[in-house]
Amino acid sequence: MWDHMWNGSGPMFWPWGLVMGFFWIVVFGIVIFFAVFMASQWQRRQIAGGPGEGPTGGGTPRPKESAREILDRRYAEGELSREEYEQMKDDLQGDEQGPEVSGPQG
Repeated sequence: MWDHMWNGSGPMFWPWGLVMGFFWIVVFGIVIFFAVFMASQWQRRQIAGGPGEGPTGGGTPRPKESAREILDRRYAEGELSREEYEQMKDDLQGDEQGPEVSGPQG
């Protein structure tokens, strides 16, 4: 007579089925959220240039390029025309000499 209540199919056990179902939904939700979060972090590091480069890199940062090195690299990559390169190079050389100092005005 009481067998149906103790074999897991009776009214005493059906709430545990709901609780366990909810538990597994929460667990799978956390796993999926964590996987999406880690994939986005990985993608962000790939876009930033990998370890050591960019704001999220974990390695040694690459040395900072001087303005002239950046200009030379951009010209070598074809980003600048010869005229633009020469003009910017002249501007940089003027900056390296320092501002012109004029005497007292008056």
